[in-house]
Amino acid sequence: MIAYDNASNSGYQATQSGFSWFHACAGANGLLTVDVHIFGFNIGVESVTAKGVPMTVISASNSTSGSQRVECWVLAGATTGTIEVLTGTADAVIGAAVSYAGVDPLTPIESVIAGNGGNLPIQVTVAPLSENTWAHAALTTELASPITATHTDRNSVTGALGTGADQDSDAGTPVVIGYDAEAGGLWAMVGYAIRPFVPPPPPLP
Repeated sequence: MIAYDNASNSGYQATQSGFSWFHACAGANGLLTVDVHIFGFNIGVESVTAKGVPMTVISASNSTSGSQRVECWVLAGATTGTIEVLTGTADAVIGAAVSYAGVDPLTPIESVIAGNGGNLPIQVTVAPLSENTWAHAALTTELASPITATHTDRNSVTGALGTGADQDSDAGTPVVIGYDAEAGGLWAMVGYAIRPFVPPPPPLP
């Protein structure tokens, strides 16, 4: 079964092209997720590493204006260490990490979906194909607080240009995952399902 392990973030970083922070991982069959929230036009991530090991991007989404972007990166079997992110020079960036235990090490991710908008509701629907999955979602928005996660909040960082946040759900079934806000604003979001580790069957006698 999947279990939540730990969360961390870089804080709000103004006018950056490279930044890092420390994240501790524990538990067997771990998965490290890193969400990069970018504020600035036509800026993307060049690389993300965890303790020097390259991570893999699974999806990204831009707001309808292109001035907010979220990218989601993952690494199975990550260990405790420094996360380093390189981007183009952005007006501001936020890095957020969440680690999980009990994840399928070979095919950890499925049912990836991206969305964006300029008004309410702020949400995507993650529809897993496997049983006992968790849903993870990351949001970049021009909105400042208060925004409220509809499931379990893991990171939420607000600065002058907006907010970067992530959350998860252990529902294990198709789930609408998003944020409640007092008013609409530009947003970009990515959601996906995390597959559990399934032990192999015992050998036949």
